[in-house]
Amino acid sequence: MKTKYLLIILLGFTAFVAVNAQTWPAGMQAHGNNSSGNPTPLEATDSVTVGGALDYFVMPDPTLNPGYDFATNPLTNLNSTFDWTGTTGASGIVYKKSGPTDIPNYVTITWGNTPGLFQVSVYEISAAGCQDATPTTIPVQVIAAPTLTYPAAGGSESICGTGTDGSLGINPSPINVNFTSSVSGNRQMQLVYTITSVNHGTIASNVTANITETGAGSGTFTLAAPLQYYDTYTVTLNTVSDRISRKSNVVSNASGNTTFTVVITPTPNTGTIYHLPNQ
Repeated sequence: MKTKYLLIILLGFTAFVAVNAQTWPAGMQAHGNNSSGNPTPLEATDSVTVGGALDYFVMPDPTLNPGYDFATNPLTNLNSTFDWTGTTGASGIVYKKSGPTDIPNYVTITWGNTPGLFQVSVYEISAAGCQDATPTTIPVQVIAAPTLTYPAAGGSESICGTGTDGSLGINPSPINVNFTSSVSGNRQMQLVYTITSVNHGTIASNVTANITETGAGSGTFTLAAPLQYYDTYTVTLNTVSDRISRKSNVVSNASGNTTFTVVITPTPNTGTIYHLPNQ
């Protein structure tokens, strides 16, 4: 039974956690397990977006590296070296560092631009030069980046407002978008938008909004704050992400139809009726 464990980064925290006197970078968990340490099919294959970069850490053999404690010092009592060259599908592998020194059991892997099933592979080499004949491997599914567009060019909503210009407090209807995502299950789609106006400049810049899925590849989002002026607004889609692309530090630009117009005009207040006098 192999005693090494390969861990994958999930959230990018900088603190550390411990178990059985061994520690590893926080935000990571042993491959195949959930955050509680229990096996789950959801973690049987690591997922990453094309071009993404993820960190991987392998626990050294405790017998050959007694007293190793990553949280105390990632290099102290680390006697073994590690070979990651059996990894496939990667465009680059770079050691993490402690000061100026490489940490041989902790790397950042940048994945290539081709979707498919690949692997992380690493084997340990003892200080005496003995190499583990069976490397530790995990499968990695590289998936396409998400995309985002409005359903059609020239999309718009016209709203008849009432109230004082500058304090209207009008919320447009949820805005429809189309998207693609290769993520299974809960995709947790998010987009970033900017609002500009004809007469009042930039209203909001780089605002993040969740996409509420309404069908296969379609959904809606709502503006984060109401619009206050009688004006013509342009809601521009900037970027899109899903939970795997965010984990992979990959953000995709929206493309195709990226602008939606909201026009708010005042509702008329009908005036007095005039007629010829009766007397």
